[in-house]
Amino acid sequence: MNEKKLCMADIQNKIYEAGLLRPEEKVVLITPNCVLLELYTGKTYSYRMVDLITLKAKRLFSSQKPLSSSGYQKAIEKMLAQISEVEEPIPADKHNRARELLTYTFTDILPKHGMTFRENQLSLALSMLDAMEETKVALCEAEVGTGKIHAYILAATIYRLFHGSSQPTIISTSTIALQKALTEEYIPQISNILMEHRIIEKPLSFVVRKGKSHYACDDRVRNYRSSILNNGREEDKELIETLDCLYTGACSIDLDSLPLTDYVKGRICVERCHLNCDLSDICRYRNFILKSQTNAFYFQIANHNLVLADVLSQKGGRNRLFPTCGLMIFDEAHKLLDVARQMYE
Repeated sequence: MNEKKLCMADIQNKIYEAGLLRPEEKVVLITPNCVLLELYTGKTYSYRMVDLITLKAKRLFSSQKPLSSSGYQKAIEKMLAQISEVEEPIPADKHNRARELLTYTFTDILPKHGMTFRENQLSLALSMLDAMEETKVALCEAEVGTGKIHAYILAATIYRLFHGSSQPTIISTSTIALQKALTEEYIPQISNILMEHRIIEKPLSFVVRKGKSHYACDDRVRNYRSSILNNGREEDKELIETLDCLYTGACSIDLDSLPLTDYVKGRICVERCHLNCDLSDICRYRNFILKSQTNAFYFQIANHNLVLADVLSQKGGRNRLFPTCGLMIFDEAHKLLDVARQMYE
């Protein structure tokens, strides 16, 4: 049963596209030819079955509580007694099902959201998915306008859905501009589309990883803020407001998002982070790093330098900068060699 749940994406989307999946209704059980749907009405749990051969829905029963293990077994018996006699079970081949869903996403779903279908974009995404399935390295080149970002985000997402991997996908880039595009445009857009079409149930989560000098140190912020306040200069009013924001936790510790000079950032950024600090128990940077080392995020986005620094850390027997990843994608890979030369010289 767990394996079926991990491969639920295409089945749930098929029911949604057929107009059979109601808002707030969810697939809770899959058998070879039918699924069980659950809808909480506010008072009771209503259960329906959908025959995957005929794509017809039928109400089964209601319950005051969610089904127990024995309740699911009774539901299976009821469904099997009513499904189509035609033998056409759900294909067991995850790879083919993943390819079919990826293809359908590009040919049918994305055009509904204003995106033109491009054969070369689909071909690129399928090549990436094949490499992921076969645990191989794929070297993909695409001309401007192909839509490579949509291709690799969707290929990675669908691969993860079908294989049940909880490990994050690392996306390595060479520019801040691409990182901003990924986090502010592409991932939220794809996430919303896949949720609308019931392929995923939760938004695609992500975190941007940077070197420690890009983050504020709570202890150094506290000390620098104190020295600026003691100066009592009128021209430091805006600076004090920003430092207050950092000090109280009202804004992010990501210094790239704050209106500060390089000098100020150098005075408050993380230099050394150790347990002897009196703020270590509530240190936001430490908490951020600890969470980033888990599988809490679908995507971890970083630049080539940090990813290669992680390789050096592993080689030197030091702590890893990233958690173990399921997939690694190098965008702007043509710049990777220059970065490697700079770091390894």
